[in-house]
Amino acid sequence: MVALWQNYENSPELDELGKTTKNTVNEWRDILLAFRLKVNKKYGATLCLAGSGNWFKDASKKVVWLKEKDDILELRRKLGFASDTITVLILAAMG
Repeated sequence: MVALWQNYENSPELDELGKTTKNTVNEWRDILLAFRLKVNKKYGATLCLAGSGNWFKDASKKVVWLKEKDDILELRRKLGFASDTITVLILAAMG
């Protein structure tokens, strides 16, 4: 990355790559924030290390959390796609 930055010359193509990278990173952040808000709303403090103070409630919510495989797989898919996009953009900028 440092070598790429040192050899940087202004060009519309690189500017567009920069914009696309920023948009992808912002999308990545939005995906993570939305997932965190969804989990916080649904599970609250029950997934925290200290828990909510109600052992039974915490245990039952943690069991339900283990069944949330579809949401977790969807999060991984979206983040993987964003990561692949950034990798392709870096390769394009270097090539």
